[in-house]
Amino acid sequence: MFVVNSITVRKKRIEVYPRNPKYVEKESPTTLNEFEEGYLSQSGPHTVEDLDKTEPRSGTGRRSENEQMVECIFEMVYKEIHSNKISFNAVCDNITSQFSDLVAAINTIGNTVTNVKETQEVLADTQNTMGNTIDTLANHMSSLAETVKILKQEVRDLSHSHVDLTQKVECLSKSIEVTDKTESIKIQQPPLNDTGNNKSTTLPDGELSKLRWGSISMIPDTPKLENQKSDIPINETPLFEKPSFGSPLLGSTPADDKSRTEGTAPMSFSKKRESISELATSIMKLTRQAYPKANTGLLDTLSVDYFIDALDDPDVRIRLRQTQPENITHAETLAIRLETCKSADRARHRTVCITTEKNSDKTDVKAELVPFCENLMKTVKDEISSIKVVNDSLSQSSDFHQK
Repeated sequence: MFVVNSITVRKKRIEVYPRNPKYVEKESPTTLNEFEEGYLSQSGPHTVEDLDKTEPRSGTGRRSENEQMVECIFEMVYKEIHSNKISFNAVCDNITSQFSDLVAAINTIGNTVTNVKETQEVLADTQNTMGNTIDTLANHMSSLAETVKILKQEVRDLSHSHVDLTQKVECLSKSIEVTDKTESIKIQQPPLNDTGNNKSTTLPDGELSKLRWGSISMIPDTPKLENQKSDIPINETPLFEKPSFGSPLLGSTPADDKSRTEGTAPMSFSKKRESISELATSIMKLTRQAYPKANTGLLDTLSVDYFIDALDDPDVRIRLRQTQPENITHAETLAIRLETCKSADRARHRTVCITTEKNSDKTDVKAELVPFCENLMKTVKDEISSIKVVNDSLSQSSDFHQK
């Protein structure tokens, strides 16, 4: 197949220069005629038949072989050019499509880069937000830890207070039992008769079983009694003598009324002779001797009870019952103040309280027990309500810790 490098039309011959020509004939070149120029300038397909239909050149009636060969060469060249044009167009279309794909890919890459930048910005914002959230959570955790510590301390304090309240309730119940026993003993035991006064001693029978009648005085070792030993009447038997081993025990039933009178007369005599302070000291000593194994609270309760019962004035006894002194020292101070006030009122000729002998003996027990029981019940109710409040708070705190 020949590839035309250059075509030159001459008068006698047309030279065709192949890539490796074996021969070259040179003649003076001439210009193309009108037919050749028109043929070369035409567009579209050209065949040999088209060349045959053209008019022959002037002066010749038949085409030469050279012309036919030229026409064949032109046809071959045109076909080659047309095929190359088609392939070139295909290549151009392919390049155009690839270029458009490349542009689309570049645009996609640009969009991807933009999205990546936006994603990086969002990630940076998210990271900052997470950092702030972590700091906030750390602060909340520290505050929660402190709150948990405070709650644990409160629970411990509540448990300790619950234990203390339980102990107080136990002590209160014990004191109530002791008070009930004391009141039952006082109610069951009849008072001892006194020849000189209608008042009676409040020491119950059976409580001072270790003491003997005639062996020790009911109010021993008082300086005032020792100084006034010579003033004791002859017909009354003093209790400073040696004990009689045949005498009945304190609290047991005497042989007859005479022995009871002999045992109570000196007591009432010494009771009239001594002051309130000496009476309190003597009752405290006797209570300790009667209850050697009792605790301090029980001794204070019993000594205060005996001290109030040993007082002569019913008004003073009622006032002391209403006040509820803590120990015998407090009761002694209150009794001295009340006696002083009454003495001052007597000096001014004013009566504080008018009582009769008939009604005073009957109403003493009720007047003393009713306010005492009311105050005791009020105290118990207050303690129970406080215990309920503490239990509710403990249950709420335990539920909170479980959650």
